[in-house]
Amino acid sequence: MLPQAQLLQPVYAYHTQKLPELFGSFSPDERFFQPYGNVNHLTWELGHLTFVRNTLIKLLNPEEKLTLMPDERALFAPGASLAAPEAYATPEVLLAEFGRRGERVNELLGSATEERWAAPSPFTISSMQPTVGGQLFGFLLHERMHLGEMIVLRNIILKNREALFAK
Repeated sequence: MLPQAQLLQPVYAYHTQKLPELFGSFSPDERFFQPYGNVNHLTWELGHLTFVRNTLIKLLNPEEKLTLMPDERALFAPGASLAAPEAYATPEVLLAEFGRRGERVNELLGSATEERWAAPSPFTISSMQPTVGGQLFGFLLHERMHLGEMIVLRNIILKNREALFAK
């Protein structure tokens, strides 16, 4: 296995394990909480990370047939507008798909070749290197950034739960 892939595998696996722990204890109101009324909510963050994992799969295996959840692109692609809560899949569906895609990413990392790693990426992303390997590292940073946002949201919710969600 490529040494660079060995660096990525445990981190992607950790995220796959950590997200259900982070997401699992929230009520529906909390999952859709938006500080200041315009910050991405936890459900969008989870769906967006799930959406991006398909990009990782395509980077590693351009021939792979991807699965999409209903309205996934419209709901979770970069720049997507937030929709009403009923438009989103349940947390169980989102977490299952995030986990399935994470497992596939790690399988593909395990069989990545030097040629694939060095290949030009089909995606032009100005903030990332133009190679498959460069973008795999770039998307890892992207995923960690969104996990950090989710942790901040969790902290706001937990420390203010009574004031924010009192019935």
